[in-house]
Amino acid sequence: MLGRGAIAVHYARVFGKLGLLPVASALNLGYALPRQPTFQLPVWTCTSPPFQGRKYIGGYYQTVAGYTPTYTERGWQLSLELGAGHSVFIGLDADIASRVAQAARGEWEVLNAIEPVVPEGTWSSEFAWLFDGTVAAPLLYFIPTQVMIL
Repeated sequence: MLGRGAIAVHYARVFGKLGLLPVASALNLGYALPRQPTFQLPVWTCTSPPFQGRKYIGGYYQTVAGYTPTYTERGWQLSLELGAGHSVFIGLDADIASRVAQAARGEWEVLNAIEPVVPEGTWSSEFAWLFDGTVAAPLLYFIPTQVMIL
């Protein structure tokens, strides 16, 4: 149970950074959220190795001087201005997020079954990732593809 508690507190911090404060609070303090409310979240799909095709919940930060690219039917469209900064995607693997949300609703044993996320193949140095399923990389490597209910 101590290990489960450490995992819950760890993911509480991740959910807090993603703006899902009720889930973060339940994980951090050890109480079970009711089945309602639910949260409708965008799901982003990674388009580049090492996580190509993997789905994430999350969002992006824009650098202070940066411009957010525009997503169109042809993909991401960038500003023509050079040196303007960029946007950084921060996310959590959608499958892991779903399991952790189950734990926050009282099914704490699912925390024991979370497997490490291991990259496959080679990847750009622009990717930052941890075995817990979190990732940070330029927004251009991710596209919004669906909606998920947690």
